[in-house]
Formats: sequence, C-alpha cells, structure tokens
Amino acid sequence: MIHHDPNLARMIGIEDHDPDKIIVNPRFSEWEWFVAENNEKAFAMNDDRDYQKGEAKKFREQCQEHRRYHKKPVLSETVFLLTHPFFTQIKSMCTLDKGTRRKDATDVVQKTLSILLHGYDPEKVSFVATDSPDHYAVFSSILLERGLLRDVILTNFNNSEALEESEFDFYKDKTIYCAGGYNGAMSCLGGTFFQILKSKPELKKVFAIKDLILNSPQNGEDTLVPQEIEYLLDGKTTSIAEERIISSQKSLESIGLEPYENRYETPAQPDPPVKRVSFLGSIRNIVWPTAPKPYQSP
Repeated sequence: MIHHDPNLARMIGIEDHDPDKIIVNPRFSEWEWFVAENNEKAFAMNDDRDYQKGEAKKFREQCQEHRRYHKKPVLSETVFLLTHPFFTQIKSMCTLDKGTRRKDATDVVQKTLSILLHGYDPEKVSFVATDSPDHYAVFSSILLERGLLRDVILTNFNNSEALEESEFDFYKDKTIYCAGGYNGAMSCLGGTFFQILKSKPELKKVFAIKDLILNSPQNGEDTLVPQEIEYLLDGKTTSIAEERIISSQKSLESIGLEPYENRYETPAQPDPPVKRVSFLGSIRNIVWPTAPKPYQSP
C-alpha cells in the first residue's frame, strides 16, 4: 500500500526522484529502509519508535547534526511556525478515500509550499517547521538546505514535544502564526499551541492560520477542514478565539507583505479506489513549477 505522495518531490522542482522511494533528500537515502519500516508501523498503529537507542538514536543524531549545520538565525519579529506540515503527504495519503479529504490535504500542502517558494524577506518573516526525524529526513531537511525554512525543530513522531529542551523558548517574544497538523487538543498542533502558550498564555501575539491547518484523517470525517482550532489549557479543551484565527493571505498582509500565488495547477481527478491509492498515473497531467532560488538581500 502506498502511504506517501510520490508527487511531493516534483512540487519543489525535483524531476529525477524515484516516486517509489519515500525519502526525497538524497543525503538521507541510506535510511530509506528505516523510514519506510516506521511508516508501515505507524499506519498499523504499532509505532513503538524510540529515538534514544540503537539505530534510531544514530538516525536522530544524524538529523540533528544536519539541522545544526543548515539552520539559520531567525531575524524577524514574525514567525510562521508549521507543525508537521507534510505529515499527511508522507504517511497518510492512502486514507484520503472519501469526501473532500484528498482535496483538503492537497490544498494545504500547495498553499504551504507556494508561500515558502515565494521568497519573502527573512528580516520580515521567518518560516520554521517542527518535524520528527523521520519526516525531516524525507522532506523538510531539503527545504532547510534550500533556505526555504530558517529552522526545523525536531520533535517526537506522534506529538510536538521537542527532542531537545527549551526549543520553543526562543520564540516567546515573537509574533507567531501557527499552521500544520493535526488540529485538536490532544494532537500535534494543539501540542504546539500548548508549548508556546506556557510562556504566552494571554494569546496576545499568537494566531492560527486556518486555511493551512488540517484535522486528522483518523477522525473519520469527510473533510479535513477544521471548524474550530483547539488546544489544551489547564487540562481543558479550549478553542482559539475567533479574532486570533486568520487566513494565510491576511496573515501576510497584516505584516505588510505582498500576497502569494498558488504555483500549482491540479486538474480534476477521479475518486480513488478505497483500499489503494496511486498517484503515478496523474503525474504527467500536472504542471509543476521550478524551484526558485532562496531570497537574497539586495
């Protein structure tokens, strides 16, 4: 069964990637077996990974070393914090078999990549992701290499707790726009809100970008579009206030930046089979952009 989206590499202009391979970044190709095996375990709800011992520890350390070499300082007062932004494309594409779920997931990843590829001035806005070592090796590491992300905070696989302490403290004085997945008090994005709001409980400078947020496919609903954005506060499920929920375009406009354009043209596709999803047949019908150079100061 295909769990990942084989089109993901082409979305950032990589034409020669083997679509059967889950890892997009060739620097981590030796770990293909490890990530693919973990993906199978995660899909079967038999995920017992522990990044603290054995091969998993060696893998984590390689990801951490790569991150330390490629991350860049966050220069701006405004940060777009993307929680596990490609989780669905890497792990859960075979679950998007009803309603608008596939369209919802595709819309979010296309908007997210369109914003990253736009090349905004890093002195005005910084893009930071949180990702597990597995998904860092698959995709977000190559975005970090290209300067599309300033940093990637490495977290556990099934929650947003950072692998190294105090990773979120750096952002306590920033204006933060949160996006990614999954929405919910006990889910990863809810965990990100909790991590941030431990030092910023008044929600004064924290916003949720609703059109860049997904509900979990495991909810069983026909759509992945959230109605409310939730997190855990004092042990209770709490919704983000309506005035703190904003669209991706409005969030950019609010800090004086020009709007982005969606770089992808996706033709209408037939409903997928229920038990197996294959994207290979539609690759030739999509107009893929070429990846621009990262922003450079004039």
